[in-house]
Amino acid sequence: MPDTYKLQYDGMTLTYPGWNGYVSFENAPSFHTLTLYASEGGTLTASVITGMPGDTINLTTAYNTYWRFSGYQLTGDGELVSNDYIFGNEDATICACYKKNAFTATGNFEKGSNVSISKYNATGTTNVPAKYAIHGSHTGDIPVAWYATSNRWKPSNASAYSITLNIKMNLTGTGSGYQAAGGYIAGRAYATGVCLIGTTASNSQSWSCGGNPASTRSFNGNYSKTVNSTIQDVNYGLSAKLSVNANKIHAKNMAATATYVANGTTGTWTATGIAP
Repeated sequence: MPDTYKLQYDGMTLTYPGWNGYVSFENAPSFHTLTLYASEGGTLTASVITGMPGDTINLTTAYNTYWRFSGYQLTGDGELVSNDYIFGNEDATICACYKKNAFTATGNFEKGSNVSISKYNATGTTNVPAKYAIHGSHTGDIPVAWYATSNRWKPSNASAYSITLNIKMNLTGTGSGYQAAGGYIAGRAYATGVCLIGTTASNSQSWSCGGNPASTRSFNGNYSKTVNSTIQDVNYGLSAKLSVNANKIHAKNMAATATYVANGTTGTWTATGIAP
């Protein structure tokens, strides 16, 4: 049997001759295996899953629709640096964790400018242009396209979606005329506020004043409605219709005015769901 020679190299013992005449190392570092897992909602991949201590591999995560990557869970003595895993001295496991992309969005409504109709010995009607729900803030990762057009809130393809609209606006009216034997006669003013889900109006609230005889000569109407909806891919908002009837009565002059007061639009909204 040939003599055996041993040399020390980098902390390892070199033995010659080794098995079958080959050089061999005693206590040589060994390859380790990284096992990959992923929670519901995504995947985890790597170009290789074995390596020597100190070797680095890059990890790739990918989330499914309605999910987002939330972090790693590691067992073993290796090290995670961002999306790189550095092998230690033992096998290891890494789990990529995902969570549903739940969001909460809030905002208020466009105010616009005052809208008014005023008539003297005549009648008329005007509509207040829609004032839309506008995005204020949100949690979660939502598409910018949902509020890209003039900051107006218009979500689409959300899961478990709902919105609560707390709509408030101020509508006023006045009527004037003359004092008759049967009481004061005044031109009539009318105002009706509505909630808009897309182009569908609902939850109307109305006020009026004037008449013959006039029970009231003015009104200060504060529209206040809470509306819930699950409809998507539409704008949400408010509008109003203003009308006056100030035709002469008994050849006497009449006047009336109805007004949407922009600063009275102080409502808010909240939407929740899971974003794609």
